[in-house]
Amino acid sequence: MAKTLKNHTKKEIIMRENLPVTQEEYPIPKGLTLVSRTDLNGTIVECNDSFEIISGFKRSELIGQPHNLVRHPDVPPAVFKDMWQTLKSGMPWTQIVKNRRKDGSYYWVRANVTPVYDMNGQNTGYLSVREAVPESEKQAAEKAYQALHKGQARIEQGNVHTGINWQKWNLWTKLGPRSEMVVLALLLGVAPLILTHTFLEVTPTMIGVVSVLMLLVAWLMGSYLQTSIRQAVSLLRKVAGGEQVLDVKVKPNYTGKLYGAIQSSALAMGAYRSNLETESDRSRRLQMAVDQAWVNMMMLDADGKIVYLNQQLKDFFASREATLANVISGFNAAKLIDQPMDLFNVDGAGFVLNQADTQYREIEMAGMLFCLKLVAVHNRAGVHVGTVVEWEDKTLTAQLLQEVKKIHDGILIGDLGYRVDLEKADKELRPVAEALNMTLDSIVRSIDMSTEVAIAMSVGDFQQSIEQPCPGYFGVVKEALTVSMENISDILSGVQEVSELIDTDSKEVRRASTELSSSSQSQAASIEETSASMEEMTSAVQSSSDNAQDAASQTHDAAAKAAQGVKVMQDAIQSMEAISHASQRIGDIITLIDSIAFQTNLLALNAAVEAARAGEHGRGFAVVAGEVRNLAGKSSDAAKEIRGLIEDTLEKVEQGSAYVNDSGDSLNEIHQSIQKVQSIIDDISKSSREQTQGISQVNIAISDIDSQVQKNAIMAESTSQTAKQLESLTHAMTQNAQTFKIQPKSHKTALDADANFVRIRMAHRQWRAKARAYIHGFDVGVDPQKAVDPRACELGQWIYGAGQQYASFPSFQQLEKSHQAMHAHIGKIIQLKEIGDNISAETNLDELERLSREVVDAINEMETHLAEVSGSRSVQANHLPDSVS
Repeated sequence: MAKTLKNHTKKEIIMRENLPVTQEEYPIPKGLTLVSRTDLNGTIVECNDSFEIISGFKRSELIGQPHNLVRHPDVPPAVFKDMWQTLKSGMPWTQIVKNRRKDGSYYWVRANVTPVYDMNGQNTGYLSVREAVPESEKQAAEKAYQALHKGQARIEQGNVHTGINWQKWNLWTKLGPRSEMVVLALLLGVAPLILTHTFLEVTPTMIGVVSVLMLLVAWLMGSYLQTSIRQAVSLLRKVAGGEQVLDVKVKPNYTGKLYGAIQSSALAMGAYRSNLETESDRSRRLQMAVDQAWVNMMMLDADGKIVYLNQQLKDFFASREATLANVISGFNAAKLIDQPMDLFNVDGAGFVLNQADTQYREIEMAGMLFCLKLVAVHNRAGVHVGTVVEWEDKTLTAQLLQEVKKIHDGILIGDLGYRVDLEKADKELRPVAEALNMTLDSIVRSIDMSTEVAIAMSVGDFQQSIEQPCPGYFGVVKEALTVSMENISDILSGVQEVSELIDTDSKEVRRASTELSSSSQSQAASIEETSASMEEMTSAVQSSSDNAQDAASQTHDAAAKAAQGVKVMQDAIQSMEAISHASQRIGDIITLIDSIAFQTNLLALNAAVEAARAGEHGRGFAVVAGEVRNLAGKSSDAAKEIRGLIEDTLEKVEQGSAYVNDSGDSLNEIHQSIQKVQSIIDDISKSSREQTQGISQVNIAISDIDSQVQKNAIMAESTSQTAKQLESLTHAMTQNAQTFKIQPKSHKTALDADANFVRIRMAHRQWRAKARAYIHGFDVGVDPQKAVDPRACELGQWIYGAGQQYASFPSFQQLEKSHQAMHAHIGKIIQLKEIGDNISAETNLDELERLSREVVDAINEMETHLAEVSGSRSVQANHLPDSVS
């Protein structure tokens, strides 16, 4: 070992020049300790992270290199020479040292160097422990370096001296305990005894014996102390070498106290070492866990070089080595240690490794996508010492996301047929992909069922429904569609019933309007005929009046001739003949008048009949026709009377003709008769004039009747056309309504009921969908207070209002009971929703559906009962056409 130290000292004397250097100081953070260990030749074999960071060298650059790698040129060679001489003597060495960093800057430390011994007490190397120093000590060290360079100072065992080092010449410090005790015995015992023996009268023999005894005791005591010190040094070296428990017997004396302190130090060091070993075990366990973890992890040093990869990451790169070699020249998964992280910087963006926050970085290489998580590692002084990098292959995830994006894009355009390719998903993502496909299948299945129902609705089939249970939001859609189908079916059923009744009524309206139009047309024709007949009658009556005037004129002539007497008989005979002819003509006229009166009576009678048929419009006409009939009757009576008179006149004319030669007195009678005839003729003339005026009024009335009848005929024809169109539209509506396939109906419809049962049924079916939607957060306008009140809805208002007249009906009582139970259950569901128990609320929906159907059935039974009681027209389900039921 002495030879090794001698050789090492020679190496240290020949100092190496570490260049370049700068004047920039690198401050050591407070609390940081720099530790390194060398072998006996001064070669660095171990160092801590702090020494690696502060020196600026990598661990790989430090291990195996001489310790003077960090020597600064400003430090005098004498400093290191003294250090090695001191260490050679087995003593520790302490001094302020200026070291050089790799970049040429410097840092100051208090260097504490000590030999390291094994458990056998053999020197195995040297340990250096360094710490930061205050500024005052740095300045003092600078001055000491200058003095050493100038030869104005010397350094021995780490102590700088100026002038004579008297301690060096102190021989007492070079003696061991035994020599010191013998010298003390000589100086303090033997010498005084020899000098004073003449005064004490002690024989030389006695002096010799006493001196020998004193020296022996001093030697024994010095030997004991020296042996104890050697043993203590040996024990301390064993403690420094790592021995935890010493085989030492501690005695109750001062030496025992020393050994006890050494034993306590050994135990404390043992406990400390045990803690270190425990921490080391934890570190090994952590490293083993990291090595075996499923996380792909690597460790970088402060310069970004790879210093560690766990087994998972090694396998990770090995499985992708061939692919990565295409973009990273010479890539070898087995030789990544000491490679720079920039090896993977294929996109040129670089890596920032010393940020305080966690970084995430994505890089694409050879068609693969990697996600990197970079976490900077700092020591207790806050200095960046490395970076932990977690690798994750996001290639399959990215492909899966692309698949999901395709699905998303398809959904946006309504294409739900795309699925994730399970071959592109690894074992970790496959469950997610399968779950996504299953979710899409479930969505598509629900949409398909809803679509089938919607398609059936589009073709008029409202008998379809979704039978498969659908949870959650799909249940909301299902229930909404089901309720819609039932409500629409209920509405269409009512439409079909009403359309059939309207169809029947429209046919009856059309038939009646057709008959009215035909009757109006016949009435108009009859009126036209009556008007024509009245015109003829007017003409005939006018002619009769003219004839009556002629007769009156002739009667006056006859009277004048009768007054003349029988002057000229022949004239009388001729006059009689003229009278005879005139009487015949009057008879004919009277016959004609009588015929006209008869026909007028018939026409007036027909006009009265038609006026009666015309109703209100024919009332005025009927009055006029009655007057016409009366006048016709009077004309007929007068004509008959005139006929009798004419016949009588003819008889008398005949008698006058026979007796004209017999008696002249007859002329007076004739004269009187002619005067009577003249009076009657005047009456006939007057009557004819009155008849003419009456017939004129009848003509005016008939014209008015004709105008009204024409209007009635036009209106009747229009009504007939409208009725025909109504029948056509109603028939079309009925046919259209019958094209829908609706749910079979088992109850009658009370068309004259005082409640809209269709709307009431719809409202209580809708609660099945509204409650489900309300639970899932849809705003469906649910008012919790009204929802639980059985009196608030339309059915409740009817039950406790107009419906009380049916309170004795069993169907009414059942309806009221079911209705109250339904609203109470709705209140329970709302309460569960409000306290956040949606699961229990949804569980109660099945009971709500049952109660809803029970209420609807009770409404149907009540409506059937009302239809039977009121006797209103209704259409039962078994009466519906086949296309409907």
